[in-house]
Amino acid sequence: MRLALLCIATLLFFRPAQGKCGEPVPVAIVKADHKAYLDFMKKNKTAPLDPKNITRGTLSRATADLIIITEALRAGGLDCKLKFLLTPNTQRTNLEVSLGNAVIGAQQVPATSRLFDEPDLFFVSAPITRYGEFQKVFYTTADNPDALAATSVEDLNATGGIIGLHWDSDDRVLRKLGISNLQKCATFESMIKMVIAGRAGWVPLEASANKDLSGIMHGKRFLPVPGLKFALLESRHFLVSRKHPMGIRIHAALQKGLKVLRKRGFIRGMLTAAGLFNKQIESWRLLNKDAVLPGSR
Repeated sequence: MRLALLCIATLLFFRPAQGKCGEPVPVAIVKADHKAYLDFMKKNKTAPLDPKNITRGTLSRATADLIIITEALRAGGLDCKLKFLLTPNTQRTNLEVSLGNAVIGAQQVPATSRLFDEPDLFFVSAPITRYGEFQKVFYTTADNPDALAATSVEDLNATGGIIGLHWDSDDRVLRKLGISNLQKCATFESMIKMVIAGRAGWVPLEASANKDLSGIMHGKRFLPVPGLKFALLESRHFLVSRKHPMGIRIHAALQKGLKVLRKRGFIRGMLTAAGLFNKQIESWRLLNKDAVLPGSR
């Protein structure tokens, strides 16, 4: 009997502590992403969430990221309440984490970001989106026959593309492929307007969750150039503040939990539900396939 009690006491002692954060975990998140998260969780109250039960097209990547964070912390032994520090954009989100005003940012950050050159400011999580998994297609307006007829890099270069001012990963991949006819815009709205106006042939984006892969932007129907895609040559991670008092503990729990979720298939499932992995484009030609193959880095 005494032995049995000793065993039970030992198990309780070594079991990961739950709900003992001491205070809510401050998470920096873009205001629009926070609203999307609250709207989604209001409609999906079952916990823990099963990615297989999520209706297609209802989950954004930003919401998926935050769900992965909360589930990873729980799986890592910390069942903490969150408090949100709302920001206008991802740049401000990362700044708040670097300053220690928030302990973690609610979105993945590309390993190619300059933030990874600041080891004194951040702990870096294990990869959430692994190297080469983030794929994009070339979107153009549905009434642009020249762009839609493209079947090669040469064709894409002839019609010309447009990317964001700070889309460094896209820029590197596309230029490496031989696409030099690229313009840059400071805002997403400006990029879309340029394509609609015919001043650019296409913009690289994630594939839509719609059955025909279409999307409506600024009242105009967009379609992807059929059969062509490329992968961003980067992994993506969560950044945890080294300056926040909870940083070490949160990072340790996050790392432990992410390992559990990866093994369980939860991370892949959530990213699939969010549209990162799209079966409709699986067979499409990956233009930089050689750079994504094992041993290519």
